[in-house]
Amino acid sequence: MKTLLKLLFCIFIFTQVTGLSCAAEPGDFAAAAGITGGSGGKSFIVTNLNDSGPGSLRNALNTHEPRVITFKPGLTGILNIPGGHMFIRYGNFTLDGAGAKVTISGNSIFMSSSAASNIIIKNLTFGNTSAKYSAITIVSDAHTIWVDHCTFYNNSSGDTGNPIGIWNNPGEDGITGITISWCHFKVPNKKSVLIGSADQTLKKHTRISLHHNWFDGIDARNPRVHGGTLVHVWNNYISNWSEYGVGASALADVLLENNIFENAKNTSGAVASYGNIDASSVNATGNYIIGIPVLETKGTFPRDQLTYKAILEVADDALKSRIIAGAGAP
Repeated sequence: MKTLLKLLFCIFIFTQVTGLSCAAEPGDFAAAAGITGGSGGKSFIVTNLNDSGPGSLRNALNTHEPRVITFKPGLTGILNIPGGHMFIRYGNFTLDGAGAKVTISGNSIFMSSSAASNIIIKNLTFGNTSAKYSAITIVSDAHTIWVDHCTFYNNSSGDTGNPIGIWNNPGEDGITGITISWCHFKVPNKKSVLIGSADQTLKKHTRISLHHNWFDGIDARNPRVHGGTLVHVWNNYISNWSEYGVGASALADVLLENNIFENAKNTSGAVASYGNIDASSVNATGNYIIGIPVLETKGTFPRDQLTYKAILEVADDALKSRIIAGAGAP
């Protein structure tokens, strides 16, 4: 009885702190890093679609105190980020688009310093991002970030653009505690998530979880892992790519668990070696293969570096249906 009560108390605390459902959000790198977002902080309401000024998103993001940022109920339209990214200078916030129908377009929401940490972004749509930019960019020492229940479309019109770009610049190694969950990446995106480092021969401390996402007809990078980073990909639905599903190279370590791979176009599901430098390890277990994909594996994934225990669901048609129904912005 004491054990049960303790478990129920932990579940209550987790839901109050994160604002997320325990049933849908088991352990991952963001949770293990102690993410809380803006819980307990000041409430900010975005009342208009202006780029700056009172009631704008930029104004709320530039505030330094812990905060929960929401949108005026029913607010509808395009919030365009013009030339010059929307740089996140202060973390400790939750940005929640529930109750509005706002699409963020233009340049990137850009997180590029250790101050950009303890951030939750959820229930938002990102579309028509500027060519060669990512809708969400995480670089340098930004850390402890959760992107949840977001929709991404037409976010990679340039060769280097991705809906989400996570990148260590040379000599940097501060990115960790990142989770991408319950997001819908859909056409006309060409790519989805790029994770990597310019230091291709160095192991990094970058740790990223991707779970319950729907990579829906995207050419490649579902995700692409590069440059000595470690990524756990589990309980995702990856469908109908044309180039490759998951890519890994340059000392990356990737663990694919209980995902659904469905494709009739291309035989590659996970690419163990992509480019001139091999991945360190790509391991796959419990995945559900529909159609002709082949999962290529290599090496042994360092499971001792997982700082949490994921509650894995069986990869089957029921999980596929649940992800299709639940992924993306409401």
